[in-house]
Amino acid sequence: MKTIMYHYIKPDFNEYQYFNYLDIDIFKRQLDFFEEEWGFLSKEEFFECIENNRLSENVVLTFDDGLKDHYAEILPILLNKKIWGIFYIPTGVHTTDKKQLLGVHRVHYLKGKYGAETILEKALSLVADTMLDTDLIGEFDKEIYTHSHY
Repeated sequence: MKTIMYHYIKPDFNEYQYFNYLDIDIFKRQLDFFEEEWGFLSKEEFFECIENNRLSENVVLTFDDGLKDHYAEILPILLNKKIWGIFYIPTGVHTTDKKQLLGVHRVHYLKGKYGAETILEKALSLVADTMLDTDLIGEFDKEIYTHSHY
């Protein structure tokens, strides 16, 4: 099965000029494309594939981090199209009663507002060479983002 993972899907979002998100209209067009090209796996078919270790050419959608937009914007679209998806909801610090962001989302919003280059420059200005363990940096560089093309 093809699993398509989403994070931020929003209507036009100009408040943070550097924020990475998928426009909701493009998301809708993607759903149409996936339906035409491969079709969506039903929930029953999904569990049958898992239980029988069977592959499928159909698509399953996943949505990470329990974002408000997933509930307010995306769920109605999925319900209207009769498509199901897997919504991964973090627990612990990320609860609706505490209204706290995960650390990764704080970074996303900072990057969205100021841009990656500005944040990197500021971070590097706060770090002295004596604060770094160059051996650990070398080990880190060998293992992280080895498949990234950015």
